[in-house]
This record gives sequence, structure tokens and C-alpha cells, in this order.
Amino acid sequence: MMEFKVKDLFLIDTLKQAFVISGKQGLNNPIRGVTIIEAPDIAEWISGGELLLSSLYPLQSYNVSEQKAFMAQLSKKQASALIIKTGRFVHDIPAGIIEASETLHLPVIQIPKQVPYREIIYPVMEALFNNQVVKLKYFKEAHDKFIALTLANKGSEHIIASLRKLIGNPVTLYDRNFHSISSTDPHLVQFEVLEHEEADAARMDTEFPFIGSA
Repeated sequence: MMEFKVKDLFLIDTLKQAFVISGKQGLNNPIRGVTIIEAPDIAEWISGGELLLSSLYPLQSYNVSEQKAFMAQLSKKQASALIIKTGRFVHDIPAGIIEASETLHLPVIQIPKQVPYREIIYPVMEALFNNQVVKLKYFKEAHDKFIALTLANKGSEHIIASLRKLIGNPVTLYDRNFHSISSTDPHLVQFEVLEHEEADAARMDTEFPFIGSA
């Protein structure tokens, strides 16, 4: 159930000729979709996690400041990476794009003009689709397992033991007042509520409050 990330693009045969120009710090950015840029206002239409493909045709008249502003918009919308096809409309990637890429950790990847966009889009979408199928299967199996435990009137000990095996970590069940009901590891019952959530990539993709263990 691993996310498809920017660095995984280089496992695709048609991207063997591609190379990272700048923004290597963002190679772990997750990819959730792929879009072709044909208009300078593309940032208004993306929702986050997109891999963007462009010949930079819409940006030919941009100065360095405008190039940086464009990249800042993409970063604000959490685009994953920008793949630029050179040799048709632009031969060199503009300095403003490269500089902003480094600052924003938004990878810029160069491909030659003979690589069709479809040879990138199709394998990326296939990988994303396969990943979603694996996730759905995983969630269904987990759901069915816990429903079966509930219907069989298994106690909380059986339920959290199953959850521990599923996630590979100890589990403690609390009531609404945070009194421990049951735990797979009694040594991890105590905890403290963090005043400020620490920056941690593993926690970014969640809508639930995070409580750190003591």
C-alpha cells in the first residue's frame, strides 16, 4: 500500500531518459494524479498531488519574477512535480523555474521532445489505479475481519490484538476520559497530550488529532 512518489517515476521505461534538473528534496512527494499544463492559470484547477507535464509554451513570455510566482502557485496547491519537455518551444529551462524549484522543493524533471505525454500519463495512471485497488482490498479485508470479531462477541482484547497484528504496532484502547480499557503492551498505557503537533511526514495525511506517548 505504498504511495506512488515522484522518485518512482524513474522506474517507468519511457522515463529512463528523464533526469531531475532541480528540487531533488521533493522526490518523496506523493503523486495522486497527472495533468498537462496548457494554460498559465493551471494552478487554479489543480487540487493537490498532481504530476504536471508542460512544454512551457504558456510561460514563454514570463520574466524571472513571474516564473517564480508561477512555481509558488503550484507549490501552494501542493503539486508533486513538474515535467518539462524541452526542444520544441524551449531549449533551456528558465532560471526562475529552477531557482524556485530548489527553494520550494518542487522537482523539475526534463524529458526530450520525442517522448509523447501519453507514454508518461498511461503508466502513471496505471500505477495509481493499481495502488488504489490494493488499498481497497486491504481496507475491505480489515473491515470484514473486525465485523466478524464484533459479531462473534469477541472482547476488546481480541479486537486490539488483531489491530496490533494489522498495523505492526502496540495498541491501547481508552474510554472517553482516557482511562485505559485494554492494551497489548501495558508499558505504553501512559501518554501526554502535545500542545503543538510536531512536523512529521508520517502524520501529514490524517484528519485525526495526534496524541504522543509519554
